[in-house]
Amino acid sequence: MANRKRKIGQCVHCGRTGFISDDHLPPQNLFPPPRPNNLITIPNCDECNGGSSKDDEYFRIWLVSRENTKGHPARDAVFPTMQRSLRRKAAPGFAKAFRRKLTPTERFTSSGIYAGTGLLQEFEGHRIDKVAARITQGLFFHEKGYRLPDDHVVRTFCLFRIDHLDPELSQSVTDFIAALLASPPRSIGTVFRYWWLQSPNGPHNSVWLFEFYARLEYFCTTAPTDLSDVIMPWPNNQ
Repeated sequence: MANRKRKIGQCVHCGRTGFISDDHLPPQNLFPPPRPNNLITIPNCDECNGGSSKDDEYFRIWLVSRENTKGHPARDAVFPTMQRSLRRKAAPGFAKAFRRKLTPTERFTSSGIYAGTGLLQEFEGHRIDKVAARITQGLFFHEKGYRLPDDHVVRTFCLFRIDHLDPELSQSVTDFIAALLASPPRSIGTVFRYWWLQSPNGPHNSVWLFEFYARLEYFCTTAPTDLSDVIMPWPNNQ
């Protein structure tokens, strides 16, 4: 009887048709209560929804445990919840793996003054990127009304890595970001804002910019799979 009440539809992430539920974009755990009334939801199958929960928690830890997000009211409200999740008896392996990545480091203020020692957390970039890719894929569906075709892929760029890119690629990303910021953002409470632009090079090609807790964090693109390693410089050609 319970299954009869469930919705049947296509999962935005894997494309399979079956029982679906609502998946929040970005992850709901980033928002302190009371949550905003304009949270975005997309259809998601049980397998994709359940398989992403640990990555969503890892993504939250990455965002709220960093020094540069301290002071944002929503981040500060979520921080105690994140700490409790690491202390849960049900997740000892998760917490142990997290603590294993902590290393002592010297700290300096923005003006170069020594501020003592602290702990540096090393995060797994591929797990954070997976969440950014899922957000992009979901927002593509939300904005365009259909899922990203299977012959297209999401490419993610965490902005703290931009200095490590090839200079030409770094400049291209910087140009895209400037073009995105010239358009109005979509805001989900005070936690999340995003910008996106459609590429003239194809109906499924697009670029995205994500801000969490008032800090720009991710630049993402959608493009054909065989062009997934190429950022087309279309903003400069308009």
